[in-house]
Amino acid sequence: MVSECRTCGCEFEAKTKRAAYCGRLCKDRFLWRNHHPILTRCCPVCGTNVTHKRSHAVYCSRSCKTRGGEWRRTADGRNVERDRLRYLREGNRRRAYALDYLRRFPIKSKEFRLRRRARLRDAPTFVVTERDWLRLVSRFRGGCAYCGAEGVLLQRDHVTPLSRGGHHRIGNILPSCGTCNYSKASRFLVEWRTGRSAAR
Repeated sequence: MVSECRTCGCEFEAKTKRAAYCGRLCKDRFLWRNHHPILTRCCPVCGTNVTHKRSHAVYCSRSCKTRGGEWRRTADGRNVERDRLRYLREGNRRRAYALDYLRRFPIKSKEFRLRRRARLRDAPTFVVTERDWLRLVSRFRGGCAYCGAEGVLLQRDHVTPLSRGGHHRIGNILPSCGTCNYSKASRFLVEWRTGRSAAR
C-alpha cells in the first residue's frame, strides 16, 4: 500500500493503514516541529522577517546591524562622549570652516538660521530655497515689500511671526529692509500699521 509521508511528502510503501512517515527520521522531525514551533523573528531596525536566517541572526543585513549598533551607542551615551572628544580636537577647524561658509553663501546661511529659529519655537518648517527667495525679491523689484526702499540689504520677514503661530515657508515671508523688519518685530501687520503693541 502506497502512502505519502507527512514530513517530506515523498511516497513510500506503508505496512499498515496508520503509517504516516517514511522513516524514523521524518517522524522525529514532525514531532519536534509540533513541540517546538518556529517563531517569527523580525529585524529590529527595518522589520524584515529573518526567520529563514540562522537561529542566532538578529538583523537582516550588514547595514541594519551597523545602524542598530549606532542606536545602542547613542542610547548608552558612548556616541556623545566620542563626539565631545572629537570636537575638542577639531573645534578650531570647524569654526573656521563655518565662518568661511557664512561668507561664501550668505543667503543659504540665512535660511539655515531661520529654519533653526523656527524649530526652536516649534513652528512648522518648510524648505525655502535660494531660487524661491530670489523669485520673491524680483516680484517686489528688489525693494522692501513694506516701504519700497531700494538698494538696501533685504531681510526675510515673517508676515505672521513665528512666536505667534506663523510658519516658516515662502508664503509667509516677504523681503523687508532692516528698519521695517525691526520695527515690526513680533507684531501682526494690522498692529504694526496702527501702532498697537503686540499682545503678550
